[in-house]
Amino acid sequence: MKLSVESKIGELFDDARSKEIVEKHLPGLSDHPMIGMAMGMTLNQIIPFSGGQITPEAIEAIEADLAKLS
Repeated sequence: MKLSVESKIGELFDDARSKEIVEKHLPGLSDHPMIGMAMGMTLNQIIPFSGGQITPEAIEAIEADLAKLS
């Protein structure tokens, strides 16, 4: 399965390579105290709840890096 920013966060974190990409652009996301509630959501879905910490630019950079995974 090809991973993208439309994948659920739980799916992204289940793959070490995609988790590393997410952490590269959103440091500390996997350790956030509320991340458990977001595992069934996509990165785009949690933007409104991030208080500006997750930007469209970060999402675009994650998408570009995920596209490089084979």
